[in-house]
Parts: sequence; structure tokens; C-alpha cells
Amino acid sequence: MNVTIEAQVGSIDSGKNFNIFRTATTSSLHNTNNGASSISTPPMVRYEYYLQTHPAPHKYRKMTITKDLNSWNVFKNASSPKTKNRRETAPGGLPNPTFDTPDTPHNVSICRQNPKAMSCDDPVDVPFFEMDDDHGTACCVRVTLPSGKEVMVGIAHKKLSQRTNFWLLDVHKRYRDFGVDQFVSRFIAYDVRHPFTVVARSGWFCLGFASQDESSEVMGNRGSTLAGTNRQASLGLFGGTFNCPGIHFVSGFSETVGNRSRAIIGYGINDCHPRVFFVEKEEVARLLTMTQ
Repeated sequence: MNVTIEAQVGSIDSGKNFNIFRTATTSSLHNTNNGASSISTPPMVRYEYYLQTHPAPHKYRKMTITKDLNSWNVFKNASSPKTKNRRETAPGGLPNPTFDTPDTPHNVSICRQNPKAMSCDDPVDVPFFEMDDDHGTACCVRVTLPSGKEVMVGIAHKKLSQRTNFWLLDVHKRYRDFGVDQFVSRFIAYDVRHPFTVVARSGWFCLGFASQDESSEVMGNRGSTLAGTNRQASLGLFGGTFNCPGIHFVSGFSETVGNRSRAIIGYGINDCHPRVFFVEKEEVARLLTMTQ
């Protein structure tokens, strides 16, 4: 499903998997009384809003949000001619994944001058899942890393898409047997303030199947006729078959109501069955700070 955010005066952006970032700014007001020392009032907290267009490299666009929800510029771009329609990219390079996964020793060899050419004398090696930007999924949950730093954590994904089929560009033809529509995900941690620098990235992971018993425990006698089925459609990459579905897509990631130490992840399994589970924020922080 494509989602277009619109104002009455035109489209802001189009695509899917958008997330809105909010950051607080403070300012103080000073009153002067006949030359006497200025008196500071308590700082005023204001919020700025940004529309995330790509999670890594982190790309976004500043939005203007008004108090009047019926106003024409609820989702209006910044009005300055220099900033209107301008996308920003967080500074700095992307940190290395915090742990190795089965893709780590693999790369795609592409032609230096023409990446779509299938033969050349000077191919260059690109890490397997780094052929293009990460794709957005769900965001964000506030997590405190072991260092004490607070970050916003989102989930991004990569897909073996028939439309992009990047793995087929390998000049050595090593990945011809890979199936399409296979997904992997990872956690990404952002600084809580603009310019939302990417602080850490976990290694890739997949999310598991739901057993029929598990669904019955959650839903009682109603159960789900799809839980525990379709297990033969497993993720298969790099000569291995993994105990997770080929297709998993995270549609929700949020803090648990009444328990700030936990988050909840909701995702779809092979486009036929939904599942939700709790994860401790401490475990998310661990995955974002592991050393090889």
C-alpha cells in the first residue's frame, strides 16, 4: 500500500513506511524592568517534526505542524525557499553492524563502470545487503544504552525483491538459486535530537513462526487456522535454511503500556498470519552494543 501525505495545497511526499520524528527545543524569555536585571522565565519547550524517508542512511524532511488541525499547513514543508522540498541526510557514516550474521562473509561483485553489466575485467565487491539503502519498517522506541545514552530505536529491513534483484548482478553468478520476496531486519539507533545521527546498527535477524499452540493460548478457543501452517516457506540464504518465515514484515514497534522496560513488536508471517511479542528494551540495547 502506498501512502501519500497531502496538504490542501499539494503533495508533501509519496511512498510507504513513513515515520515521524519529533525533537524538543527550548528557549528562554527575558523581561526587563526599567534597566533592572533581566528576569528569566522558565524555558519554553517547542517541538520540531521531521518526516523520515529512509532509515539508513538516515534521510528526512522537516515538517511544519500547527495547532489548528484544520489548517492547510498541518503537514506543510518548511516555507523558506532554501529549505522547501529539501531532504536532509544525517551526518557521518553508518556504524558497522554490532554482530556478524550469515551474510557477513558474502558480497556481490559488480562492474565498476556499469553495475548492471554482467561481465567486466575490474569488478568491485560490495557487502551483500549493502547494495542500496535500508528500507523503513517501524519506529521508534526510546532505549537507554549501557553507556547511559538515550536513543530512539527503529527497525529497518532488506528484501530480495524481484524488482531490484541486486543479487543477480553478481558477475560470478553465485546467488542464482536465491528465491525472491525474502526479508531480513535489524535495529537502528538514532540520536534523539536533530540531526538524528545513526548511533548504532545491529546485525540482521529474522522473526519466527507462530505455533498453533501459541495462538490458541492467546486467542482461546477461537484460535487461528493459519497459525503453525506454511512453515515450509522458510528463509533460505547462503546454503542454509533458517527456522523463520521467508517473509516477515514488522508493522508495529512501540513501548508497552504500563511497562516502560518492554517494547512490543507486531509483524506479519508469510503474508498470511499476524504475530505480536514482547521484547525487553535491555535486550534491544544489548543487540545494539554487542562486540564481535
